[in-house]
Amino acid sequence: MRYGCAKVHLVKHVAITLVVGIVLLLLLGKPIGIELFLIVAGSLLIDIDHLWLPSVREHPRKLYDHFHHTVDVYLGELKLFHTYEFQALVLLLGLFWTPLLWFFLGLFLHLLEDAYTNTRKKPLKDWLPDYSLVNRVIRAMKNS
Repeated sequence: MRYGCAKVHLVKHVAITLVVGIVLLLLLGKPIGIELFLIVAGSLLIDIDHLWLPSVREHPRKLYDHFHHTVDVYLGELKLFHTYEFQALVLLLGLFWTPLLWFFLGLFLHLLEDAYTNTRKKPLKDWLPDYSLVNRVIRAMKNS
């Protein structure tokens, strides 16, 4: 069932993030409240950048198809919120505004989950550099 596959992907992200978030908060002696909400929000909202992919922009209905067909596949497309530079910016800003640190944790957990999936399908060297915006710019300059 096509819908089920994409739904399971989302459920896995939420379940893993909830478990890790709760364990981390308990270990840190923090209440399970707004911090957990921010962690889960970061883990889910990171995927908003999928909306900007050309195939989805041209045909918004294809967003579902995109998630269904890419659940366990790395395609090498640029997703801005998945980049190391975006993650570093959120972490840096989180040093000045604590709620962003919890949001960053969700972003980071999402990336770890994606990395696990990517590594199962492709060697690390084939996808790791693509998560860097700077690396993509350098490659584009070399290729032009």
